[in-house]
Amino acid sequence: MRRHWLGLRHIAQRLNELHALRPGLSVADAGDTLAVLTNWRAWRTLTVDFGWSWEVAAEWVERTTSLAYWQQPTPGDGFTDPWRRQSVR
Repeated sequence: MRRHWLGLRHIAQRLNELHALRPGLSVADAGDTLAVLTNWRAWRTLTVDFGWSWEVAAEWVERTTSLAYWQQPTPGDGFTDPWRRQSVR
């Protein structure tokens, strides 16, 4: 678990260097959150305990990570938000 957490802290640091993290979000918080969202226990909760399909769980993790932690494009920059659709559940 520690290697997983440290690896995601490293990824968060690199994303910060690329100015990809949301303003005000620390590298530590981004790394910790990624570690939780990609942990096998969280995955088990989504797929086994909640009964979500693997596809729905994967989309939720991707959407949650994207909306909560990455720098969001500004309107009018040509970006189409892939999550502007109905709930995955």
